[in-house]
Amino acid sequence: MLCLIFLMTGIYQDTFAQSWQKTTLNFAPDTVVSSAIVCDYDNAGTKYFAGYYYDIVNFDDGIFLWKVNSAGTITGKVKLTTNSSLWITQSVKAVKFISGALYVAVDAKYQSGILDMDAFIMKFNTNLVKQWERFQNRTGDPNDFGISIEAGPNTSVIFAGNSGTQGFINKYSRADGTTMASNVIDPGVGAGTATVVKLIVNGSFIFVGGNYSNSTANIYVQRYDGLLVKKWSNIFDPSSNASNSYFYDMALDTAGNPGVCGYYKYTSSINRAFITKYSKSTGNTPWTKKISIDYSEGRGISADAAGNYICILEASPFPRFYKFNNSNGAVLTHKSIFNNQMVEFVPYKLVKGAAGSTYVMGRYDSTYFDGSWHPEAGVIISKLNDSGNREWNHKFTSTRADWWRTMGDFGVYNNTTVIYSVDEQDVSLIPKEYYATYGCFSATTGLRTGDDNHLPDAGKLNIYPNPATDQISFIPTCNDENAIIEIIDAAGRMIQSENSALSKQQPYDISIGTLTQGYYLIKVTTTNGISIEKFLKQ
Repeated sequence: MLCLIFLMTGIYQDTFAQSWQKTTLNFAPDTVVSSAIVCDYDNAGTKYFAGYYYDIVNFDDGIFLWKVNSAGTITGKVKLTTNSSLWITQSVKAVKFISGALYVAVDAKYQSGILDMDAFIMKFNTNLVKQWERFQNRTGDPNDFGISIEAGPNTSVIFAGNSGTQGFINKYSRADGTTMASNVIDPGVGAGTATVVKLIVNGSFIFVGGNYSNSTANIYVQRYDGLLVKKWSNIFDPSSNASNSYFYDMALDTAGNPGVCGYYKYTSSINRAFITKYSKSTGNTPWTKKISIDYSEGRGISADAAGNYICILEASPFPRFYKFNNSNGAVLTHKSIFNNQMVEFVPYKLVKGAAGSTYVMGRYDSTYFDGSWHPEAGVIISKLNDSGNREWNHKFTSTRADWWRTMGDFGVYNNTTVIYSVDEQDVSLIPKEYYATYGCFSATTGLRTGDDNHLPDAGKLNIYPNPATDQISFIPTCNDENAIIEIIDAAGRMIQSENSALSKQQPYDISIGTLTQGYYLIKVTTTNGISIEKFLKQ
């Protein structure tokens, strides 16, 4: 049986570490903003978000770019337009803060003549005033789509995406947008289609990876130098049997060698996950590890301080955490995560943290019973430690049948702050209404002190006595064999933590005799989320 866990609202907003959550439902009069799928942070308190909007009254749509301060107040916003009215912005692909300026990748539809999609990169200053724009429109290809922006070498910015059957990679001057170099991403093996999935820039080393479709679907990785001269290209079939394989994510180890994860067709109907290491100097593949789990897919990859690769798998019945030895691909650690029979969790983004930690974002669907059955769906951000144990879950959910939280984006900055954006839908309306929730919280504790009005109140932890001197107790609302119980002080610091099995309705005791007098939070993390309550130590 599931228990419904809820992050309590309004807990000493001024005392504990500041965090906030906002909604774009009333972003502007008669304007709804949704698909806030990209966000970034300047590491100094300002967060940037971008999303699609629809003006209900004026029948206008496009993309908004906005910034918020450390309190969550919008301090600037701008509608993204191209320099020519012949293009209409359609979707936003990337937002990247680089050296005091903001770079945004958008796709726009060309309105004159044949239908054409083009990929734009725009630079804005911190006041959201556009400094320059450039666009990719490869002759002969009706559709160009941006994928990623990264800081390039020698005060440049790298923009990569797809043009028809080939990818593109362009290098621009950050100062004025002058094109410094460009190249076509084409594995060059007969007629085929190359799709860019991931761009990584590490000094003068530039890596691009994705899917290549010729007679079969395989993956490719390419390395370029700082002038965008291709140094090597490797088309690879992890299955070694000419079966289809697909690229999901790529990361560099401590030596700069790319690791790639995805899946291959084990049979015509069964996928299996793989991870492959590439040599940065030659493009050779020292090893490939294929996971013998049916219906598994490698969804995200990173590397720890020792260079070992960490991979998060979508798998049946539960997602998996894997750690692989960098030298030979041997499995060092593996375990199930979110292992609850009534929760289907699908990870789709992984971010590397400090001290071997990993942050995972994914969507979930579940049902819980409290006398009657309730559907529940939403998004979870979870922090895992170096061994794959869960440190906290941050859950965006609604049990209302007419509200759904779907996909989103997040980042971890300075190893202290998580910023996020999550799409939402009100499916009770015709047409459906879309909006976005966005905000930030502590990367250390997973705490957010505010929430919006669409989350259900599942009740407080039943803590007693409160105030207390030597011991507090609480009544668990569900069973969990590996719950995390933490105590956090008024500065937001975790000062006490333990892992323990919880039994529903069976009191759990915690010693607090060594704590100094004052207010604290107790945070209880289970498979399905977080409960938080305040208590006073006398």
